[in-house]
Amino acid sequence: MYIYVKKISKYLTSRYVCNIIFASMYKDDDVYLDFTGVYYISREFAEAYKYMKSLSKKNIIEINLPYYYRSLF
Repeated sequence: MYIYVKKISKYLTSRYVCNIIFASMYKDDDVYLDFTGVYYISREFAEAYKYMKSLSKKNIIEINLPYYYRSLF
């Protein structure tokens, strides 16, 4: 499954947005998240994302994540 994150939100600012992204991953075990066009990622989102990813049994791969945000993940 391939998910364009910018179609959900260009500004990843809260846990709520993270919940929406993870809710859209229900179909496949291999998920590619494309961060092209995402302008901002907050620390709150990043912490929620790391936590939810650690609980998930899916293989989640981040694509086109800007270099300066990689340290958050």
